[in-house]
Amino acid sequence: MDEETKKLIRKLLAQEEGDTQAGMNISKQKKSPEKNENPKEQDSEKKAENKKRSDVVPLWEKYALTITEAAQYFNVTRNRIYRMIEKDKNAPFIIRDGKHVLIKRRMLEDYLDGKEEY
Repeated sequence: MDEETKKLIRKLLAQEEGDTQAGMNISKQKKSPEKNENPKEQDSEKKAENKKRSDVVPLWEKYALTITEAAQYFNVTRNRIYRMIEKDKNAPFIIRDGKHVLIKRRMLEDYLDGKEEY
């Protein structure tokens, strides 16, 4: 290869790198306003992030479970858990916080095993 051909190849490679970097800068500029403009995407990202955090602690190690988690843990439907709550609204394994309901896992296990009478 002669010297002129090598210079031409270097020049073309340098231009391609510049175009790629410029393209990356443009795409970054386009993405940041979209995130700010679409709050639904932000909410879904936050929910996904929160879910990742809750997946860190296994269900069998949690002190209190949500209705869905309790249904998964005890292998019953959510409706079955709701019926248990409605049957005895003052059961000690229920934690109420406004409209949210949590289930004390170990106490419900004991209740279902017949160890505790409430």
